[in-house]
Amino acid sequence: MIDITRTTPVVVTYGPAGLSGSVKMVGFVPRREYIGGLEMGFRHSWGNIRATHRAALVFYTPPATSFEVRCSVEVVDEDNDYKRYLNSIHDLFH
Repeated sequence: MIDITRTTPVVVTYGPAGLSGSVKMVGFVPRREYIGGLEMGFRHSWGNIRATHRAALVFYTPPATSFEVRCSVEVVDEDNDYKRYLNSIHDLFH
């Protein structure tokens, strides 16, 4: 079960919804320019990301490994291949 923490970082955002830190499932998507990521968040994180396009991901695997990734965020909420991929990965965890 500890290995699952590699895909569930704390997503830290700040914006209109205030300071928010919540554990989210994140997966990577290869893109030509860089590695893109997927995250499901529809409350505080969602509002903050839509307003600022910024987030920090804090990965922690007990007992001692942790690192932070600061990133710019693109919101994609229409039905497309990325959204279908995200939902498929999400279904694997359930």
